[in-house]
Formats: sequence, structure tokens, C-alpha cells
Amino acid sequence: MERTAHKMKLRYYDLIQFYLPLAIMSIIMMSSESVITAALAKTTSPVIALAAYSVGQSVARILQAPLWALMRLTLATADSKQSVRNLLKVIRQAGAIVFAAMAIIAFTPLNRIVFINLMGVSEDLFLPSLNVFRAYMVVPFLSVIRAPRQGFIVLRRKTIWLTISTVIRISVMFAAAVFINSTGIINSGVVGVVLMVVGMGSETIIAVIKGNPWLNEVGDTPPDGSQPLDVPGIWRFYIPLVAAQIVMSFANPAISASLARTVNPEVAISSYFVARSLGWIFLSVGMRIHQMVLVFVDDAHSWRTVFRFTAVVAVLAMIFVSALAFTAIGPWVYENLLDVDIEIAGPALAALAFFVFIPPAFFTSELYQGLLLKSRNSKSISVIKAVNVGTMLGVMLILTAIKPDLGATIGVISIASGYYAEVFVALYAARNITIHHDSALPAEKGVATN
Repeated sequence: MERTAHKMKLRYYDLIQFYLPLAIMSIIMMSSESVITAALAKTTSPVIALAAYSVGQSVARILQAPLWALMRLTLATADSKQSVRNLLKVIRQAGAIVFAAMAIIAFTPLNRIVFINLMGVSEDLFLPSLNVFRAYMVVPFLSVIRAPRQGFIVLRRKTIWLTISTVIRISVMFAAAVFINSTGIINSGVVGVVLMVVGMGSETIIAVIKGNPWLNEVGDTPPDGSQPLDVPGIWRFYIPLVAAQIVMSFANPAISASLARTVNPEVAISSYFVARSLGWIFLSVGMRIHQMVLVFVDDAHSWRTVFRFTAVVAVLAMIFVSALAFTAIGPWVYENLLDVDIEIAGPALAALAFFVFIPPAFFTSELYQGLLLKSRNSKSISVIKAVNVGTMLGVMLILTAIKPDLGATIGVISIASGYYAEVFVALYAARNITIHHDSALPAEKGVATN
């Protein structure tokens, strides 16, 4: 089998063949947020719709944090038939817990505490934001099916199918957006959730068809000869990943809450969301770096190859974001493709400029987190993300207090600061991982090469 067979020296061609579909997938997936932004911008009250979607989505993502860690969990644990069976049990249990938690907030008085007291939204924005949050309760059902199957596709190295499924997703979303905007059947922040759900639904169908063959292809025992992971063992590995994801999920709500206290809060929140949706189109390719490490790195040569490849990808991301932020391309995209109101577009471009500084830290951190995951060291991931968010919050509080007129720019500067703090912790956490010249990276070993 390909995963257990002796591997030849890793070539850049192998990485391009594996990673390019993932990068294209990430860009298209982040473009889906631009489709949502454009659809929300065409509602009768675009500022309210964008702000409500941003706040409602942020709260939903906090509770759905365990689901965003499912891909990493799958790639790190789906190494035998029994491990996969136990993995799917854990995923179903996690999905049930997430849905129950969302229901408690959505339909009890707790929602006023969360949205008004904690998020700081006004009474006018409360109900639109709550409606967005309630609509997001569909997402856990799709995530439980989609995430592990997409992980199986990556393990099969059939990443081209992720690109195909994402193209289908964006096409379905665009068609739905045209229909909704032309008919006016929905005219609020819920438009964003509807587009997200129909897109995810189409993507899930492809994931099931092309991911399920891994259930037959995976070996009866793990490649390293260890015992398959049981349900408690997977939960022990999963919980630190969940903790890390929960910590990171506070980033956008914290930014929204801080921007709600700036000079012009609705414009600040909306323009930040618009800048983020465009900037992360190219930065999002860094989110797949750890997958290359998990699939390919098992000796010093493959590590060096992946490291150099990552450096090139980071530079390219900086170039593309710079083109959007500092040339006429960015304003043209906002005006002609996204149809963003001039009141929002100006501050969004100012915020977009600071995304240029993020790739070096973000991509490098993902690289070393891949090593930590391969060594089954998920606890360090929690610490890394805690440092990120702690730094971000500190910078954000300072900037909000001393320079509230910076608006959306506060959010991006804070995010960049968090990633630079994160990468130093990631380097420190991975310092004792040993990569040999000719043997696989050992699990549970404390980046040196011998």
C-alpha cells in the first residue's frame, strides 16, 4: 500500500502535485466568503447584514470549534481500520455535543447574555445576529460527515478531488446568491448562512464518494506496528486540539467586540470582515502546510524539501496580497466584483495592507505544528494557540484604548502580532523532535537532524 511502502526521495514535483490542489481549494473556499460578502452587500441594509453575519458567525464558530479540528484529528489518527472506526465514533459524539451547546444558547435567555453583554452588540443588531447564529445550527451535521472524509481523501493523496468539490461548492453558492438577491426571498444576514450551507452540502457529497474508499485501503494495523487507537485514546489526543481550536475561535468574536467599541463600530466591523474575506483568500493556503508534513515528512531530506517549498509558498502569498493592497487591483475588485459600498471599501483596503506581514509567521508555525501532530504532541498545539490569542487580545486592547479611530486596521494588526508570537512558541515546542536521515519520524519523541 502506498502509505506503508518504502518511499523514494521526495521531489518538489510530488509536493506540487499534492499541494497545488489543496492551495487552489483553499483559495476557492475563501472566495466563497467573498460570494457571501457580495450577496450581503446587495441586501437593503448591507452594513447591518454584514455586521450581523460577522457577529453571528463568530459566536457559532466558538461552539463549533471541535468540528474545525476534525481534519487534523483524522490525518493524525486514521492509520488503521480499527482506528478509523473509533475515530468516526468520536466524531459523532463531538457533533452531538456541539449541536446541544448551540441549541442551549439559541433558544434560552442565555442568548442575550452572549450577544449583548459579551459581544457588545446593540439591541438593533441583537436579533439579526441571533438569527444568523440559529441558522448555523445546520452546519454540525454537515461537518461530521464532510471533515473526516476530506481527511481520507488527503491520506489517499487524491487531493485533486478536493479542488473539484470546492469548484462545485463555489458554483452552487454563486447560483444561490444570484437567485436570492434577484428574488429577495431572504434579505438579512441569514443569506450568508444559506449560501454556506448549500455550498457545504454539495462539497459533502463529493467527500463521501471519494473519501470512503480509504475505509478499505487503510491497513489492519498502524504502519509503525503500534496498537490501533481506541476511543479514549483518540479523545485524549483530540481534546487538546479542541482546546486550541476553541482558543482560536475567540479571535473573531474578540475582534468584533473590540471593533464595536471603536469610533464608527458598524463600519469598522463590516470593513474588517470585507478585508478578511479578501486577504485570507491567499493566506488560507498556509492552513494546509501541516498536511504536507503529516503525509510526506519521514526523514531529513523530506523535511528540508517541505521546508523550502513552504518558504516559496509564503513569499508568493505575500506578493499576491501586496498586489491587492497596494495596487489598483484591490479597489477594482471591491468596486466591480464584490460591489462593496465606498463607505466600507476604503477602511477595508487600509486594513488589507497589514495582511502582507502575516504569511512568514503563519506558514512557518503551520510547518512546525505539522511536526508536533506527527509526533502525537497535541498538547503543545493548545499552548501555541493560547499564546497567539493572548498576544492578539493584548495588542487589540491597547490599540482600541489609544487609537480607536484606526477601526478595522486594529483587527489585522492584532492578528499579525498573534501569529508572530505563535511561531516562536511553535519553534520552541518542536525543538526536541528528531528527524533521522533514513527513518520515519518517531511518535512521542521529543528540529534536530541526525
